[in-house]
Amino acid sequence: KKHQPRPTSWAGLASLAAELGVSSIKDSFVQLGDVILVCGTQPHSKALKWLQKTIYLKAKSSHVLFCLGDGCFIHATGDGGVHLKFILDELQEVEDSWRVIRLKHLPHSKRDELTLAGFYFLKQGYNKKFLISDDENASFCSELIGKIFQKAGVHIMGNRYPHRLTPAHFDKEADREVMWKDVTLDCKNYLDEHKDLEKVHRIVYQQLEFLLNTVHMKNEMKSNMIEMMKNIDPAMGERFEAMQKEVYEKKKIHFWDQNY
Repeated sequence: KKHQPRPTSWAGLASLAAELGVSSIKDSFVQLGDVILVCGTQPHSKALKWLQKTIYLKAKSSHVLFCLGDGCFIHATGDGGVHLKFILDELQEVEDSWRVIRLKHLPHSKRDELTLAGFYFLKQGYNKKFLISDDENASFCSELIGKIFQKAGVHIMGNRYPHRLTPAHFDKEADREVMWKDVTLDCKNYLDEHKDLEKVHRIVYQQLEFLLNTVHMKNEMKSNMIEMMKNIDPAMGERFEAMQKEVYEKKKIHFWDQNY
């Protein structure tokens, strides 16, 4: 009998399944809000890891990703900006020393907000001014995670500004295990014991990726339509924009680049 994705009732990604039309997996190896710390195999990744030793001597990571649930992560890269990534694909591209950390006291009431905050930054550009300045329309990897927690009202890293966060800061928290718990062993055990569920996790990821991209594309088309109508008939354009704003306010999922 083939395994099929099944809906669950836990807060976070699954609680938004009805709006998105996405199923979820009850017992996943990573949870909403988990952060995975990795080091790429390319020379520039290794260089970044060593440069961060000025911040934390035991720095091991060059990149960090935020978990939305069910093996679906969101992250920021120089070649793709902010986009989704299936965790098993990511693990094939990095060193075996990857780690997963989990905030120890994440309020249950904040889970939906964290999910929506993660969705919000989808398709932002990449902030190339690493540690220098923030950008409302762009993020680098650790800055993105800081922005997601900040938008959801969850305080991490002593409320450090998101653009001042580096993968090294997450390495330090992983080693200290004061506010964060290292759950790497649990994740690795799950992967070893549930290889047969890889296809199920991938299906859930693909559903989410397709539907989020579709929602974002439709919103972009509506924004372009509003601008076009304003140019042709300003009064009609404003009425249509007001209607879209009313619909927008009722929806849970919002994006950073929506103009209405």
